[in-house]
Amino acid sequence: MKNRRFIIIGFVAMLLVAAAAFSLNPGQKLSNANPVIAYKVLLDGETWFYVQDQNRLEALLDDYKNQYAGKLDKATVVKSVDFKQNIEVVEVNDYTGELYTWREAREAINSCAEEASLIKVKGGDNLWTISRDLNLSVDDILALNPGLTEETVIYPGDTITIKAEKPVLDVVIVYETTVVEDVPFATEFINDANMYQSQKRVETQGVLGKEEKTYQITVENNIEVDRTTLKTKTISAPVAARVRIGTKKAVSRSGSNYGVVSGGRLSSNFGTRVHPVTGKSKFHKGVDIAAPRGNPVYAYASGTVTYAGWASGYGNFIAISHGNGMVTRYGHLSAINVRVGQKVSTRQRIGAVGSTGVSTGPHLHFEVLINGSFKNPLNYL
Repeated sequence: MKNRRFIIIGFVAMLLVAAAAFSLNPGQKLSNANPVIAYKVLLDGETWFYVQDQNRLEALLDDYKNQYAGKLDKATVVKSVDFKQNIEVVEVNDYTGELYTWREAREAINSCAEEASLIKVKGGDNLWTISRDLNLSVDDILALNPGLTEETVIYPGDTITIKAEKPVLDVVIVYETTVVEDVPFATEFINDANMYQSQKRVETQGVLGKEEKTYQITVENNIEVDRTTLKTKTISAPVAARVRIGTKKAVSRSGSNYGVVSGGRLSSNFGTRVHPVTGKSKFHKGVDIAAPRGNPVYAYASGTVTYAGWASGYGNFIAISHGNGMVTRYGHLSAINVRVGQKVSTRQRIGAVGSTGVSTGPHLHFEVLINGSFKNPLNYL
């Protein structure tokens, strides 16, 4: 009878041990008393962790990549999806060390080396003041904040990302995409001695051309880092505009249509163009008027100076609000002669031509915005 009791007690004990083994919390480390075949994961040559199933490990890594690849537009052709870091998996026989659970392996793969940096918008902030204060370009801020554009109104209390999250694993994706883009038209100016210098007349409206372009784009953690044009197909050629301008000097001037720079010539039109510094196709939000360094720059019309200082990319930069939703902006200046809050009058000198910021030579970059939308300045000058 006594032997039977011991047998029953031993059997119950075995059941309890088995139950404990099956109820192991997935977050706990796996016990590995006996030698097993394991797989060592190396990150850039350094041992990261060990697991026991290579196929499941590869599935976790593929799931991580797909978090990024799944955000691409369906029309893109994905060429490659790779880790920036070097990941190696080495089989280890008779391993008796610590093994990661799958929860721990997933957490390690999805972990961050650095968290994203965020700021809260304060009263009086705009993208230009934020970029100036943080020494970032506006394009950098826009890339870090999908859905935000230069026309977006930001309010105190809004949150803006100023530094991207730095994951332990970076995913680099190379893909191809085909888009239709506008081709800017040239403008032919005709001098007319019977018209005053402040007058102009558009005789032929310019027509934008159309091009089909295929790009190869490289993104790192869904942020574009490189763009190469693979193929260009012309759909329609642009049609040049013809504009008659006066050369007769005016005794007096009235209204708001005055020249904004002294002694200049148009060197770059409004619209899509190949950027002279980066070589990438980009929308040009204003016109460039080449002129000698130091030549006067004038206020387009009376208004209030809303910005006067350095803006990344634009260099020395001035913005003037003229009321009724109209704003003019002046970039790459060598000198600024006004301050924020100052009232200015039509054709008042506000600065001087320069080549500050991202610029290939002395010129005035001039922009016109109506209710936050960029307009072709040639329609207002």
